Amino acid sequence: MQQLFKGFEEEAFGFFLMIRLNNNIAFFDQNRETYERCLKQPLWDLARDLEPTLLQIDPAIETRPAKCVSRLRRSTRYTKNKLPYRDFLWIGWRDRTRDTGQSHAFGFYFDVSFEEMTCGAGAYAATAAQSKDLRERILANPAGFDRIARAVRQAGFTLSGQDYVRLAVPGHLSPDAAAYYRKKSFHLERALPMDERHTGPELVEILRGALEALAPLYHFVNDQPAQPTA
Repeated sequence: MQQLFKGFEEEAFGFFLMIRLNNNIAFFDQNRETYERCLKQPLWDLARDLEPTLLQIDPAIETRPAKCVSRLRRSTRYTKNKLPYRDFLWIGWRDRTRDTGQSHAFGFYFDVSFEEMTCGAGAYAATAAQSKDLRERILANPAGFDRIARAVRQAGFTLSGQDYVRLAVPGHLSPDAAAYYRKKSFHLERALPMDERHTGPELVEILRGALEALAPLYHFVNDQPAQPTA
């Protein structure tokens, strides 16, 4: 299938800056065509190009652009900041049937703004039950998880998230596995340079490689728990 994504025009990043400086409906209405041509359509094309890779990882992942590409208009109902538009956008891929109401399922993402582009995986506001489940999975297969965690780190992803301060970490866990074990919630992120290669058509292949590198961790978190190793 012919690739749809042709890259981001420089005008796209200029739009992010301008909406930050002119965050109002009148400005957006005057520049709607720029947004739809330079940002909305390229992000939808990028999502479509990556759909086969994501469905191969998990056929249950939501890949429809209308569902996984963020909207520029933001809800201001429960926010102190009533500005109507975001100055960044993202694509978020997850199995929505796993959402709990309090948190999102563990999934993949790509985001883009005036300053940066990043990709990674994680769950928004993981619950205590999700954190406990991950710890049990790690203890059931510590060697297997250590291989996954090391591979993710070596692929350039940085682990972030809040730790449990008083949680006792079993001494037999490797440093990589222990770092995940103590997390309340976590995400992995890799910064993407804002250069011609990463903002151009090659971004599809770059993100495809990132998704494939994160796939073992995705399955470890989401699939049925492994049986304890002997």
